[in-house]
Amino acid sequence: MKYFIGLLIPFALALSADPLPPYVLIGTGKLTCNISSQKDGLQRMDIHNGSGISFDVDVTPIIDGIIKLKKLKPRLNYRFTSNLSKVRSFEVTGFGPVKLLNMQTKVSINAHRFSQPAGPGTSVSFTSNDMDRKGMYVEFSGKFIPSDSKQHFAFRTILGPPTSANGSIIPHDSNDTSRIMAKRVVVEIEKTPSTPYSTITTTIVETDP
Repeated sequence: MKYFIGLLIPFALALSADPLPPYVLIGTGKLTCNISSQKDGLQRMDIHNGSGISFDVDVTPIIDGIIKLKKLKPRLNYRFTSNLSKVRSFEVTGFGPVKLLNMQTKVSINAHRFSQPAGPGTSVSFTSNDMDRKGMYVEFSGKFIPSDSKQHFAFRTILGPPTSANGSIIPHDSNDTSRIMAKRVVVEIEKTPSTPYSTITTTIVETDP
């Protein structure tokens, strides 16, 4: 019996040390993004239904923004990364008051159609009807701490297919591959009969400081 208990106690301790599963928040809402490569920009996320993160922040100028255009067989791809600059508000469903420590934005968008009425080197516009249904990747990741706790939490938020979206991009020059000078986009993420899987999904785990 002593031998059995001696094996059982380390096993029980190992079980208690296992990490807890992540929090998973699922909701719908709206993202507004207006940024450039020359000055701080605006990003705002509002959760309309369900749960998730909501924020109103300034972000650093675009770090690595690239836009690629193909005109004969129309294709558009743009991607960029930006980091947190200033926080006006940040909320996490179920956590009470929290403080956002850092956040990074990663975006990659593909579209099979776009509009550039003024010609090469000028503003490029698109809507959700132009976007590839499986070609949008929008991620927000970072860390926060609850105001009444010393715990640190890491989060990652992913946007599903847009219900509606419109955006415009100003390229640096008229080349097919160019740096992004400025970008504006508004994305609605809502469940509809045509977009039943359109959600904003956030995973949260406790992490080391």
